[in-house]
Amino acid sequence: MTPLVNLSDSTIMYIYLSKEYSIDDHNRRLNNLVYEMKPEFGFSNQENNSTETTWILSETHLSAAGVDFAESPYGWSVTFALFGELEGSDTNQLLYLNQVELSTQEENVELDQFLVPIFAIVFGIIVITTILGNMYKEEHGMPIISGYWHREKANCLVVEFTTKSRRMEIKSLEVDAPWKLSSRFKSRFIEANKSVNIELKFKQSETTDCRLHIKLEVDELGVWTQFLAITTNID
Repeated sequence: MTPLVNLSDSTIMYIYLSKEYSIDDHNRRLNNLVYEMKPEFGFSNQENNSTETTWILSETHLSAAGVDFAESPYGWSVTFALFGELEGSDTNQLLYLNQVELSTQEENVELDQFLVPIFAIVFGIIVITTILGNMYKEEHGMPIISGYWHREKANCLVVEFTTKSRRMEIKSLEVDAPWKLSSRFKSRFIEANKSVNIELKFKQSETTDCRLHIKLEVDELGVWTQFLAITTNID
């Protein structure tokens, strides 16, 4: 450091170590908490007389103050505050103030440390792409299923299957009690881009909703179980 004017012999450089965001022992959040303060005299106070010196904050003092750069490496700064009197003045004042952010992390990153997050990002992109691809296949491959009661036939439910880009097989169809089918359902295939109505005859109508469990096998998408609930036909 090089004073631009003559300073008094009582001039002191105070060094403060602070943290931008801190939590004390009582879990209180504080801004710019000072962990360590050290006064220094080892510099020239003569005009244009340069001094090179090294000031050290004791590791013992830092540890006692709760400073742990390994556990909390970010947000640290060092503040230099010069207090004293100018030559010919008897007023003690702040002569110089400067704050420097403290770097507590190695700037040189090893190749493997750099590649790990890159691989993680690439893996994440692959997973997301796969999920979106499967969702697209399902959206354009799964059939649309709807149902309504036959207007003329008693206790007859019409289930409409509309396939999209893939052929499918209706492997089984079951109904929740107390509803009962008049005959056992037989599996059948429906080609892609077709609309087929299947009539289901029940032994009798019930007061509860009619709930169907439809087991399908769609090309390239595998086996699925779809649920269809139709309001009872009893008014």
